[in-house]
Amino acid sequence: MVLVMIPGLGFLYSGLARRKSALTMIWVTMASFSIITFQWYFWGYSLAFSAQGTSGFIGDLKHFGLMNTLGAPSPGSPLIPELLYSFYQVLIASDCAVLEMLMHACSYNSAPPLQPS
Repeated sequence: MVLVMIPGLGFLYSGLARRKSALTMIWVTMASFSIITFQWYFWGYSLAFSAQGTSGFIGDLKHFGLMNTLGAPSPGSPLIPELLYSFYQVLIASDCAVLEMLMHACSYNSAPPLQPS
């Protein structure tokens, strides 16, 4: 259900924006989802959920690129695999980032229209 929310936010904000900016809102959604997913899987998950970090706020890069996470139990529950847990967390993180990007692009009209008028 959370994966369906990402393009759904693009369609929602494309209905709220001007007609020329409808396609732009969907492009902003998918571009920001792609960037957040790349960042999360390479270093974001490791910095957010690493148990070996010396600080209480940020972890280390032990799981860079999701190394050694396939069969390990997740930090949330020992019954859920860590890879599935990271997939769910990236969906929540990307929903928040997509929502922020769309609110900015829709309210300030800063994204140029991608289709001719």
